[in-house]
Amino acid sequence: MEVEVYSLRTNSWKVIEHAPRLNCLWWLMGYEVCNGIVYWLVYDDRHRIVSFDTGTEIFDESLVPDSILPINGFVKIQVYKETICLLQGTTNVDFWVLQQGSFQKLRTIFLPNYAPLGLFTDNGLLVQETSTHSELDLFDLESNHLKSTGILICDILTKEV
Repeated sequence: MEVEVYSLRTNSWKVIEHAPRLNCLWWLMGYEVCNGIVYWLVYDDRHRIVSFDTGTEIFDESLVPDSILPINGFVKIQVYKETICLLQGTTNVDFWVLQQGSFQKLRTIFLPNYAPLGLFTDNGLLVQETSTHSELDLFDLESNHLKSTGILICDILTKEV
C-alpha cells in the first residue's frame, strides 16, 4: 500500500517512503494528535501505536506492552500534558504515560459506579455515572475528587433521564 501526503504549500501530493506495513485488517482503536505527531492505536495480531510526524514526514511504530492489553475491551489513547497516554480498564482505570519511547504506569484510579469516557482537561477525567441516573462528572486527577458537571445523559431509546 502506498502512502501520500498532501502539501498545502506546494499544492501537490508526495509519496512517503518507508511507510509501515499497512494491514487492511487493522482495527483502529483510536487516534490523537500531539506536538505535530499523529498517533493511532491499532490492533492486527498485536496492539501497537503507529505514529506519523508531520514535520519530518516519518512513520514510527511500536508495540503496546502486554501489560496494557484491553481489560473488558477498554483501552483509550489520549493526550495528557503534551504527551500520549493510554487509559486501561473500567472500574479500576490504569493510567499509562508515554515517556522516552515507552509507557510508564502513572497511577490507578478506582471509580466504582463510573465508566471512564476520556480526558477532558490536563487534570480532569470525564466519567459517566452508571447507576440509574447517568450523569457526567469530572474526576480531578490532582485532588482525587469527583466534581459534578450537572449534565444528565438522556437514554435515547427510552427517552428517560
